Amino acid sequence: MSYEKHVSHLIDGAQELVHKLRNTQNPDIQRLRDRVDAFVEDAKQDKSERRARSMRITRVPRSLVEYVNQHPFLAVVTAASLAWTLGHLSSAARGGTATHR
Repeated sequence: MSYEKHVSHLIDGAQELVHKLRNTQNPDIQRLRDRVDAFVEDAKQDKSERRARSMRITRVPRSLVEYVNQHPFLAVVTAASLAWTLGHLSSAARGGTATHR
């Protein structure tokens, strides 16, 4: 079972427990119930935000593939210049830290 399903089952169980304890007058149980309610709401919000982020991340590769298909030469030049820049920055950083020792 995946992590998401485990968390979903945990949240469902917590909601069921809170529902059963809804009419309890004990202040300790009421405080605990309120904390569980707040946790469940936060977990639901986090799940929807994660889902929105993952949807945005999956759009990036498609747009990248479309860009490469439409402009193959420019994509190769861009990748080469990016590789050169990263290599240059990496070697400059290594050289910079070696002189500070």
